[in-house]
Amino acid sequence: SVKIATNEVDDPEEDMNRGFWAGAIPLASVAQPAVPADEESAGLPVPKSVRDFIAKRSR
Repeated sequence: SVKIATNEVDDPEEDMNRGFWAGAIPLASVAQPAVPADEESAGLPVPKSVRDFIAKRSR
């Protein structure tokens, strides 16, 4: 089964050590390259604030 949690693995003791793998798969959201909204924006440089945001959140 799968469950979504925002904290550490917190399975009850009776679910531990039962002969099969149990654990968590951490997921992360990352920023992708900026996509211009229109032709005008496509011809303009991406603002530094947007580049900085992407750089901090693309790792």
